[in-house]
Amino acid sequence: MTIRHLKVFITLVENSTMRKTAQILFVSQPSISQTIQELEKHYNVKLFERSAQRLYLSDQGKLFYGYAKNAVEEFDKIESVMKKASDYNQVKIGASMSVGTYILNDYISLLENKLINIKTDVVVNNTTTIEQLVKEFKLDIGIVEGLVISDELVKVPLFKDELVIIAGIKHEFYKHDLVDLQMLHNQAFITRESGSVERNQFENLLKENNIKINRHWECSNIETIKNAVICGRGLAVISKLAIEKEVSLGLLKILPIKNHNMVRTINLIYHKDKYLSDNLLNVINIIETK
Repeated sequence: MTIRHLKVFITLVENSTMRKTAQILFVSQPSISQTIQELEKHYNVKLFERSAQRLYLSDQGKLFYGYAKNAVEEFDKIESVMKKASDYNQVKIGASMSVGTYILNDYISLLENKLINIKTDVVVNNTTTIEQLVKEFKLDIGIVEGLVISDELVKVPLFKDELVIIAGIKHEFYKHDLVDLQMLHNQAFITRESGSVERNQFENLLKENNIKINRHWECSNIETIKNAVICGRGLAVISKLAIEKEVSLGLLKILPIKNHNMVRTINLIYHKDKYLSDNLLNVINIIETK
């Protein structure tokens, strides 16, 4: 049984004769008759009582008509909704904290300029969370900094970003142009939350050199971290992208580490088994070639 069977049956019920039904549907009368016979055989019932040139619904036919009508109406709704949905380039994008705060709007503006009717749903969280959401197909793509662990994901490098230590104007280190790792021992730091790539990368460097720091604050909000450092609450490790304005105003100072630097890659990620529609391929290509 197909949706065509239901539509033929409904049209016949509402017009009573084979001839009129055939005219409305632009098919032959024998084709109408065959379709009804197929339905009756399929359900092993008699849908019509036949008398001369007219057809009368049987009790089983009356029962079937109500369900068939509802089924066709729901099918037509699906057709309408899905055809309208295909008119939009909908994409669910995830971004890590630094990317979401300082870069993502540029990418979305670019997509809006190049693609007609694009609709974006955005989630901003740390890299670990965005990676998991992409793995679970809850996001189409992610743009994240640093280490991506899962081998289920395709990684497309976009550009390099540098992590730097910053000091506020009230901090004693503000007067330095360079710091040695040993100078960081027991210093108060405003650190990112567990799972943050910034924190993990910096802590790996500390561990390798037997340096211990005092985690004075723990925070997931980049602006809060910057404000705490400006107020002299401690040092912080943060993306260079995030502090351009404050550095230019003299509120923060970048402190290079002697003989060390912390560079990470900003990656576009998506699941290797993700169906890449033409719309999604366009999005990936635009972001990749920005």
